[in-house]
Amino acid sequence: LSPNETQSHTVLNEQSTEGNQTRYVMVDWQMATPGSKFGAPTVFYDAEPNVSRSDFLRTVYQFNQEGRFSGTTSIRTDRFYNSTMTRLYYYHGSARQPSPIVVDWENRRVQTNDGGSTTLAANPRGNQSTVRTFNSMREAEAFVANDTTAQLGGIGAYPTHRVEALDQYRLVHVNNQSASRSILRTTYRGAQAAGINPRTTVPPQPSYVKTFERVPGATIKGSNAPANSTVTAQVELTIPNKNSTFTYTQQAQTTDTGTFSMTVPYSTTEYDEYGPDNGYTDISVHANDSYTISSAPSFNESGYVVSYQANVSVPEGLVNGDESGAIDVELDRNAQELSIGGSSSSSVRDSDSSESDTATNNGASETSESSSTDSSSDSTDSSSNADSDSTAGDEGGSNSGSDSDSQSSLDPSIVDAGVKPVD
Repeated sequence: LSPNETQSHTVLNEQSTEGNQTRYVMVDWQMATPGSKFGAPTVFYDAEPNVSRSDFLRTVYQFNQEGRFSGTTSIRTDRFYNSTMTRLYYYHGSARQPSPIVVDWENRRVQTNDGGSTTLAANPRGNQSTVRTFNSMREAEAFVANDTTAQLGGIGAYPTHRVEALDQYRLVHVNNQSASRSILRTTYRGAQAAGINPRTTVPPQPSYVKTFERVPGATIKGSNAPANSTVTAQVELTIPNKNSTFTYTQQAQTTDTGTFSMTVPYSTTEYDEYGPDNGYTDISVHANDSYTISSAPSFNESGYVVSYQANVSVPEGLVNGDESGAIDVELDRNAQELSIGGSSSSSVRDSDSSESDTATNNGASETSESSSTDSSSDSTDSSSNADSDSTAGDEGGSNSGSDSDSQSSLDPSIVDAGVKPVD
């Protein structure tokens, strides 16, 4: 439940007999799911004073049109998404951006059984939905800014704010058995009471158990990036036994001279050189390619779209600590002419930019590829799943049949839910 890696390390050091040598962390679906075992850790968590379940979950009471109580929905708070357990199970340590989804409620005075009254968070009166979708983040943020009883996200894997990436934890194995049906059975009633599709509560790759390794991580030091800006590193990884992929995203802020530094926990090469035979982990989650490091595109005074980008490989030895040093990378500056009303465009590279940038580590070098397009937008954690979704006809919580992977994508899951869109 720790809100950052430093505190997570402290908790591991205090609770484990291995101290700061704790190497593996396992999280199952029950620990990460409200309504299952998530409440138990909030009771025993003592790394911070006065922390309780209400810090992680907000209970919204649902009433029907006649004003009768019909159920409750647990809305997840920013503290829930900041917890290390959530960041591991839901995002595999990657950064995650919020989506244009808003949970709305109202403070309602209700009568208690003893004749008194109390104020509760309740679903909005009338035909307004508890969950609303917007066409853009700007619209969603404007709505929340003008409504004190509303928040971004709070459903399933949709966070309330940008969740930062973890530097020193990586997914190394997942259980073959999917927990999608189990999660649906746990969250179905609350989701139904709020009028949303229960499948939105199921995160991507909902395996029963996920195993993570704590590693030193590899340091990437970059140069020739835009000054005082954000650069984004992304790499796609495959979970072979689930036939699915996810993207790890990390960001760093550049200095006024365009340099930056970041630590990443996933390697892209040297998988065959490390394993149990020489005391290292047998990693089943592998990168599909090298990291792409890029800046957001911008317009220069000549009307060109300018971006900075480089590709860089990360050796396993640097991630697991067997090798020392950092990876140096220089970003290429690329400019593309934007043609309004036409299809032609051209790209140019500044004369002061070298033909190839070199990423070095202990004498090793890699030629970076240049690109005239930019892929640095800070995307949400993207994932694909080739397994068939057998939950579509089982949202009522049938106990029959085996679990099958179910992924909640933004548009289909929300639109299918019958949630009233905001005009």
